[in-house]
Amino acid sequence: AYLIAPKVGRKLPDGNFSNDEPHGWESREYLRKKLVGKEIQFRTEYKISMGQSQREFGFLFLADENVNDTVVIEGMAEVVRRQQNKDNAEVLRLIELEESAKTAQKGKWDAVSTKREVLHEVEEPQKLVNKTLPAIVEHVRDGSTLRVALALE
Repeated sequence: AYLIAPKVGRKLPDGNFSNDEPHGWESREYLRKKLVGKEIQFRTEYKISMGQSQREFGFLFLADENVNDTVVIEGMAEVVRRQQNKDNAEVLRLIELEESAKTAQKGKWDAVSTKREVLHEVEEPQKLVNKTLPAIVEHVRDGSTLRVALALE
């Protein structure tokens, strides 16, 4: 709740691709490495209607650790400032944590803008057949179709 992280590039409806925002991949990987395979708790803070359903926003906990606080402290997300939340104690606390991250130049607040280079098509893909490569599964469509991000360096 009350946070936004830098976005990772994606395929757009017209077939083109958007680029990562600075620190988008870094932010996503930080959270993935921290949470994948672990038991978490979610506490709903508020809900917003989205068509015929509702989207829940809240706080994520890994044991006693408030993950929302951690991503702000590490500079992996920033606080969304809205007029209706200007007196909200949680938002004010998160803003204080964000200011500390800015001062320490952590994550997205550092002086270096990190972005990954993405190749959406690989030249000579046959060279990758029968090779073991480090990859991150991004989407499982069904039992035999995956979308993965390969680290081709």
